Amino acid sequence: MKRELIENKYLRWLYLFLGFIFLGFGVLGILLPVIPGLVFVVVSTYFFSRSSHKFHDLLINNKYVGKYVRDYYSGVPIPLRTKILAVLFMVISLVVGICLL
Repeated sequence: MKRELIENKYLRWLYLFLGFIFLGFGVLGILLPVIPGLVFVVVSTYFFSRSSHKFHDLLINNKYVGKYVRDYYSGVPIPLRTKILAVLFMVISLVVGICLL
């Protein structure tokens, strides 16, 4: 899961910056129901793996999202129950939105 750090100092700083940007989007996505949060956290994990092992390890070992990121990188599929719940909540949101209009 860990990759070699980029040797170019400026490119490493750019990847570190992008890692924090995508992590910020991920936190917003977790707090707001409009955007998916975990996708951005996974992308930030990639940028951290190329720029800083310290931040990469912090994200992988995080008690809230670490399990999901590790599962993604190891190829574990999303459980069927989770998929069903996600689709159910989207349908409920759509129906409520239509009823309120």
